[in-house]
Amino acid sequence: MPAVTISFCLDDQRDRDLLDWLRSHPGSRSAIIRDTLRQGLGHAQAITIGDIRQAVRAELTSYALRGRGSEVSTESPEPERARANLDALEGRLEDWR
Repeated sequence: MPAVTISFCLDDQRDRDLLDWLRSHPGSRSAIIRDTLRQGLGHAQAITIGDIRQAVRAELTSYALRGRGSEVSTESPEPERARANLDALEGRLEDWR
């Protein structure tokens, strides 16, 4: 299948962040742009409520291990309040689907 070339313009002032980002990546800029566009279209793995729960547990455990969260137990790193908020978020995510 032949390649299709699509060009677009970036403003050297307004799009400075994009230009810097593109310049900071070695290798094929076309591949980087394709991957980024696919992620934006949702072809990348979606974040699940399980991913969010895992991140919350890890952060709460880290906080407790630093000695700053006496109310947080490392055996049960998802306190009731966090569990309730995550359950509510999960319900909202189901509504969006």
